[in-house]
Amino acid sequence: MVSALKYVMFQFLSWHIYACTDLELLTKPVVFGENVRLACAANDTEIPLDQHPSRSWSGGPLNKVLCKNAISADLSKYYEVIGKDRYEYILIIKNFSEADVGCVYKCIVGVDETRTTLQLNEEDYEYIPPKETTTVTSNLQYGHFSVDVHIDKVWPTPECEIMFQDIKYGNKANMSKRTNGKLYSVDISLKHTLRKEDCTGEMLISCEIGTKHIEVQRKHFNTCPVTAVPRRDKSFLNDYGLITLVIAVFMILVLVFVIMISIIIKQKGYIKSIFNLYLGYLPKITIEIPPNKEPFLKETQEQSS
Repeated sequence: MVSALKYVMFQFLSWHIYACTDLELLTKPVVFGENVRLACAANDTEIPLDQHPSRSWSGGPLNKVLCKNAISADLSKYYEVIGKDRYEYILIIKNFSEADVGCVYKCIVGVDETRTTLQLNEEDYEYIPPKETTTVTSNLQYGHFSVDVHIDKVWPTPECEIMFQDIKYGNKANMSKRTNGKLYSVDISLKHTLRKEDCTGEMLISCEIGTKHIEVQRKHFNTCPVTAVPRRDKSFLNDYGLITLVIAVFMILVLVFVIMISIIIKQKGYIKSIFNLYLGYLPKITIEIPPNKEPFLKETQEQSS
């Protein structure tokens, strides 16, 4: 009798009462494309103190068993880990997608079951659009500044800013959104008139998406009219040739002028010969002296002898 009583007392002390509490979403915010953690804890269900209770996870897009006693039905998508508490069980959902949101997830520990729905909301979920799914068309011409942005998928509603030369124009932009699957598709447009002299500068488009800040596009504009200075630079060789030609013509004209002055001076008797002036010798020239010039000729001959 005593042995039977000891056995009963031993069994009572070896077992404790546990049950499953509500599921808790540990990952906040949930970022599409990253892993998500769901936790449930054992409490008030009969399990041996030295063992983990029988447990399973089910639900998801196909409402099927996901894990059972830490064995995954699809290891590429789900697996289970033990939390900080010995009886806390965490389901890891890999590469969280649109298909995983809005689904019921169930945790069964022993004979107890608890469930939760991952309901999409703008506080706890974020979808950051890849750059290749966002298109931007922008133009700056004659002071007319226009921007069109299309974001194929995004969550939550983005708050975007358009800046040109550090001046913000986001409050002048129009934004529209519509559902695309379970997420949003967003269009942003801006049309604004600047001063005509505002023809060069940098544009920056950035967005706040939940807790994330992303740069959509950075672009430099230079649509100023082409001035005369660049044209002279492009035709530098032609201008240089023209200047050289003008200088050459000027030098020829100066030389002709000097020669003409020399001839005029010689004809007046101040210079014997243009050749003597420039070449340093006298050519042999026969000069007929009139009879009335003989005394002058003799004086000339005497000086030459």
